[in-house]
Amino acid sequence: MVAGSSASIGIYQPLFNRAVREYLDPGFIVLDWLHNPSSELRELALHHYILQSRVFERHSLTGLLSPKFFSKTGLTSREVKDWIRHNPGHEIYCFDGRPFVPYTHYNSIERGVITHPELEDLMRRVCRAIGFDFPVHLGRQTNREAVYCNFWCANASFWQRWGREIVLPIFELVRNDALLARKVFCRMPYRSPTPVFPIVFIYERIMSYYIQTKGIDAAMFPWTAERILGLNWSPPMREYLAHNIPWIDELDRGRPWTTDDRAKLADAYGRLLSHADIRAHEADSFDPQNYDLPARKPPATTPR
Repeated sequence: MVAGSSASIGIYQPLFNRAVREYLDPGFIVLDWLHNPSSELRELALHHYILQSRVFERHSLTGLLSPKFFSKTGLTSREVKDWIRHNPGHEIYCFDGRPFVPYTHYNSIERGVITHPELEDLMRRVCRAIGFDFPVHLGRQTNREAVYCNFWCANASFWQRWGREIVLPIFELVRNDALLARKVFCRMPYRSPTPVFPIVFIYERIMSYYIQTKGIDAAMFPWTAERILGLNWSPPMREYLAHNIPWIDELDRGRPWTTDDRAKLADAYGRLLSHADIRAHEADSFDPQNYDLPARKPPATTPR
């Protein structure tokens, strides 16, 4: 399904249906996923394939980015590769796919439980079952700590370790903990026409805490206020970010957050939601007629 390639940076995008082809960045490598055997598992199934097929051994760095990558980040393949080349030597390179979240929530788990109240409990149960020491106390996450949307690429040793400690144990849950597996490998309400399992959202959030607890040498893409504000937003969301990014960034640079700080952020976001129906749709990253499709196409670029 993947043509042979020996590029030092091998970043793939999955062609999971024919309609998505025109949204793929020509500077990335197309991964033919039209058969899409486990659509409910999203990137978890694709990462499992990369591990099982040893695709990660073909490159110095290997990653897989969804077709929505450009819509969510505004980054082209050239910008991604240039940034990596200018910051050599790290185990993993991360591109947070939802850079607005630190300005709406204290951390990614707090964000998740709003729409999926059982998320933290299920995540802790999954982590215990697979042997990952998930932190007891969850601190503040900025864009220097959070990795949303599985937007990352890593070296072969990281892929091997990630597969051994996280991916393969997750797939073994069906055999090792059938009761828990039934709770996380089941269809859940979601805005996409393609069904999704809860394990997808759990898997996505583990990476941030894996990097933190394992001391992984990670390079995090530097999201500046200007770059964030340059993305596509509805007017209320843009106004919210312009008003709140400055004080939140100043606080993150200055001292640990207090209970009052968390309440101030929650109140600010609550006021936004009280007059703008944007919950879970803050960023204009998907086609309003079909959530499976991105909102924008990347510009034609010359691959490097």
